[in-house]
Amino acid sequence: MASLRSCRFHQSALALILAGPSFCQSSPYPGAFDNLGTNLAESFTGQNLALHAGAVASTYGIVQAGWDYDVHHYFRENPSVGTLGSPSAAIGALAPILTAGSLWAYGKSKDQPEVVVAGSAVAQAVGITFTYHELLKAFTGRPAPQGVPESEMEDHSRTFRFGFLRGGLFWGWPSGHLSTNTAAVVSLSAFYSDSKPISVAKYAWVGYMFYGVVSHNGGSMHWLSDAVAGTLMGYAIGRTVGDGFRERMNPISSPTPPSLSDRIHFHPVAIADAPGLGMSVELF
Repeated sequence: MASLRSCRFHQSALALILAGPSFCQSSPYPGAFDNLGTNLAESFTGQNLALHAGAVASTYGIVQAGWDYDVHHYFRENPSVGTLGSPSAAIGALAPILTAGSLWAYGKSKDQPEVVVAGSAVAQAVGITFTYHELLKAFTGRPAPQGVPESEMEDHSRTFRFGFLRGGLFWGWPSGHLSTNTAAVVSLSAFYSDSKPISVAKYAWVGYMFYGVVSHNGGSMHWLSDAVAGTLMGYAIGRTVGDGFRERMNPISSPTPPSLSDRIHFHPVAIADAPGLGMSVELF
């Protein structure tokens, strides 16, 4: 149950993102801070841990294969190919927050608690992802595919400046556009798991954002490996948060223990070619 403490004033960027879609009053429905610890932990364990590891492994493979430079060079030599993806730079920065806020506002205005909860799920997924990718950018120092002569760009594509704030928080690895947008649409799709239109829109939006960040302004916004890593990380977090909110919104009641008659099963058996009838009993 959402608590009144979710409505306290928060000063951090993460809290500002999450507090917007909160109920700001006691409610029987989960708010943006509900189950935060559990969702955070589960976003980095089990199969999700494999996705985060895959983000690191794919980056190493792509960098070593030279694909980061190849993709950048292609869009630099063919800037018109990336024209359709250019709006993604501005749209992708705002879309996750606008999605969460719009769902919350619409749900409140139409008295549809499920839509409000969907907005809270998106907000939590985006908040976790934003904090995560900013921490990674702060410590990996991955430069953007710009700022050096093209003759040096191939070596530049293999550069990481590990440390603290050696590459800033705006550019870098992983792509924040891909991670937050993927987290937003995947959490929404997981929450509305039976909605085929949302599922289709999820793939279309992530695909457009992917194309946009690697092609924008002649391939100068993000490396291919940044986009791949951001997609995998955002998917892990978005799926976990969306599933968690769906389960809390529609809890599955505990099944009624089977009666003794339901625990007894009869089945045919054949021992030494002699037919018979066997019986088994479920004890637990």
